[in-house]
Amino acid sequence: MVLSVDVAPTLLQLAGLNIPGAMQGMSLAPVLANKNDRLRNSIHLEHFKDFPYNVPAWDAVRTDHFLYVEYDGQKSAELFDIKKDPRTMHNLIATPEGKSVLPELQEMMKNYLRRKANG
Repeated sequence: MVLSVDVAPTLLQLAGLNIPGAMQGMSLAPVLANKNDRLRNSIHLEHFKDFPYNVPAWDAVRTDHFLYVEYDGQKSAELFDIKKDPRTMHNLIATPEGKSVLPELQEMMKNYLRRKANG
């Protein structure tokens, strides 16, 4: 799993330069050297309310297998098995499968939001 913020640290490392500690992202150099390496097991995604569009703000956690989304406002959280349902059409949050994986994803979300709040 890679993000666009991984490009700058990757280029810096490949150029032999230091990656600033405050820089977001991770260098992809290990993955480029060994395709079996992994940088991370999950990612945090976020969308901010953008006036005048009527799309709610949200935060999400994505793993290789699941996508868990929490919305600001009145829309309920959603959980998708993106391996079986890549178009995210079937919300699993109230199903037995959803209930079994939800606590781990909620804990990941808490950790991401805590890091985000602490800058």
